[in-house]
This record gives sequence, structure tokens and C-alpha cells, in this order.
Amino acid sequence: MFSLTVQSSAAQIPNSPAQHCTVLQEDPCKKVEAVMAAGTRGRAAMQLAGDVIHNFFTGYCQEAMPTSTEREAIRQKNQLDVIKLILEHVVGPGDFFSSDERAEFAAEAYAAWGTCKGCLAAKQQGITPGVPFAQYNHDEIDHVYVTDGPFRDIAHAIVNHQQMLDKPFFDSVVERIEEYRSKNKAAGEEYGPNEINAMAIELATVAALCSGVRAFFAASGLPCPELPEKPRVCQAAHFKSVSNYASGSLNTNMAIAWGPFLYASQLREDVAARPDFDKTTWMFATADDSAPTSKASAAPLTCMDFLRFANVMYFPVEDATRFFKVPGEESHASALKLAQDAVRGEPLPLHTEIAALAAAVAANPENAQEAQDARDALVSAAGNRHALLDAAGIIAWFATITTVVDFSGHYNSKVIVILDRIASILRAGRTLRGFFKDPFESMGLCKE
Repeated sequence: MFSLTVQSSAAQIPNSPAQHCTVLQEDPCKKVEAVMAAGTRGRAAMQLAGDVIHNFFTGYCQEAMPTSTEREAIRQKNQLDVIKLILEHVVGPGDFFSSDERAEFAAEAYAAWGTCKGCLAAKQQGITPGVPFAQYNHDEIDHVYVTDGPFRDIAHAIVNHQQMLDKPFFDSVVERIEEYRSKNKAAGEEYGPNEINAMAIELATVAALCSGVRAFFAASGLPCPELPEKPRVCQAAHFKSVSNYASGSLNTNMAIAWGPFLYASQLREDVAARPDFDKTTWMFATADDSAPTSKASAAPLTCMDFLRFANVMYFPVEDATRFFKVPGEESHASALKLAQDAVRGEPLPLHTEIAALAAAVAANPENAQEAQDARDALVSAAGNRHALLDAAGIIAWFATITTVVDFSGHYNSKVIVILDRIASILRAGRTLRGFFKDPFESMGLCKE
């Protein structure tokens, strides 16, 4: 449920309508946006290169701080605070959906995760061959619904059948939204393809956030809260058009993904200046359409909640490339230490125990005993409960980001290639440092 499958990039077809390269060449605004995005990518690349070179020569990396009862309490409070904020937002007004519409959809997704008997039975039996999954999910699965919402079956599909999400399913969601909007259109409302596609991303991201929150509590063993009450008076969506928050249209690059995205610099300044919007995080996360964090960008306010949820594992998105040299705040150390160990090719601390916990949560969230056994094993191996909170945060974030990515599509191996190259450089650095420390031992020779 939580694994991210990265496939090779499709061949680039010159002048293909699926690619936005031609648009960039013809539109001066797009040229400016491309330059700004390239600048953001360049700064991140320079930071990463500097950190890698520093580690190559010195072996330096920031070590995680020892834990304490006080730190564990602070850790848990911070996680619960960000989750509380996320849940308040998913039942409130969104980019294109009102508070009533979002709350209804969120309620279905939140309740369905890992508990819908129909979804669990369908996963065990398999899908009828030759039947499109969207049709099968709507017509043949005996879902246990908790609302009468127009997209309730879609919520179940996203949170319980992540492995079945593909382009035909994405297209079916777009068609359903278009049909719903045409039947429930208020005076003066005119939604084009841009808006309908952004609505699909908004719904999927809301469902993904519900999955992530439920995964956190399933992994941590903490009691899962109810969704907050929706606003008593329905609050309207924040936007009526993509032009309300972006310059130009949404972009699609079918060589990478079928879902739409925004370039970082397309965001209007008045939206970026909102008190609940972090422009620095936005610019980093959406600077490159090959980045998984860009997949929710078509609905920027919901995307900001998606990016904010990364804090559940104390891993600020803008620090994602700072594997070795990170801010001195202790809160960053744990998740970054795991990332740094993975890139360096060293054994991950508690890797077996964390993997077992993730598997227990993903396989069948109803299997409480298996999850409890995995939690006990992790706490025992770590010697503290702080590690369990860290692991639960990591599991929750990846449950969220992989759902968004699988819904919008992702065919790009760029990140994997970069990590492989970094790992090769670091291995060479260890060999070089070992040679200067003890050249005889490095060459396998005995000193006389």
C-alpha cells in the first residue's frame, strides 16, 4: 500500500501534444517561469552537491540526538498538532470544493480506509478480468458507505485500492466531476478542463491525507480521533478558476505523468502571501515536474496541506536534499538521519522492525494484533518509544505521497538515478579516506 514504484521515463517524442516543451518555447511567460523554476532547482542542486562533496572528504553527517521522555512527549504533541490542523482543513473549504463537499468526501475516505468490507473482499477475490477498475469499483464492489456523497466510491478506490489507480481511473474521475458540475452549476459558474482536472487532484489529495492520518494512528497505536465537525454554515470554495491562483494554464507532461501540475513560479503573489501558505516550501516542492511533491500542485491550497503533512515525520520538504548538513534543530535529525543512511548505503537503523510495522499496517489495518506485535518489536529494539513515533510518521507520509503519485501518475527514474550516483560518490569517498588513513589495509596488504 505504501510503496512507491518508479518506472523509466517514456521516450520523448518530438512535437508530441502530450509534452509542454513546445509551449515553453512559444510563450514568453513560460520562459520566465522555466528560468525561475530552474533557479530553484539549481540552488537545491548546489546545496546537495556541496553537502556530498563535504561528506566525500570528511565523512561528516549530522547525528541524531539522544532521546528523552520530554523529547518523546514533544514529538508526539507536534505530530498530533499537525494532524489536527490537517483534519480541520480537509473538512473546510478547499480550492474548488465547498466545506460541505469536502467534508462529505473526507468522511467517506476516512471511514473507508482499511475497514470497508466490500473493499477488503474485492482485494482478496481480485478484479473481474476485462472490466475497467473504475466501473468495477462503482458497480460490483459492495461498499460500506457512510455518506450519500456523489464521489463516495471514488474515495473508497483511492484509499483502499491504490495499486489499481491508473490513467483510465484518473480519466473516469475527471468525467464524474464534469458531470457533477454540469448538473449542479450555480449561476455564473463556468468550469473548463483546467478547473475540472484541478478538482480531481484536490479530491485525490484529500483522500490521500485521510489515508496518511489513518496510517499514522494504525502504526503508532495511538487512539485515532474522529473527523472534526464541518463548518455549521457551508463555506464556499476559495477559487472559481485556475486564473484565480495561477498565471497561465495547468501543465501536463505525459512523458512523466498524466495528471496536471503547476510550475512553482506560476502561483499568483496574492495566493503565495496568504498567512496559511509557505512560499519557500511551495517553490522547492513544485520547481520540477519530475518531483513527486509536485503532483498535488494543481490545487495549491490542498497541496500546501499535503506538503505540511510531511512535518508528521519532522522532515521539512525544503530540506529533502540536505542529507548530511541540515539545520541544527533537533526535530529534523531523525528522518534526515534515515535518509542519509539510505543514500550512504549503510544499514538502516531498525530497518527490519520498521519494515515489519509498515507491512502490518498495509496488509490489513484490521489486524490489530500483528500491528501491535510489530510496534512492540520496534520499541524493544530501539529501547524507546520515540523511534515508534518516528516510524509512524514516516509510514504516514509515504502512505500519503504514494497515493497522490499513483493517482496522478509518475514515470520518472530521475530521483533514483541521482541517489545511485550520490551513493557511488560516497562509497568512493569512504575508500579514499580509508586509503589515506591506512593505505596498507585499504589495499589488502599486511604491514611489516
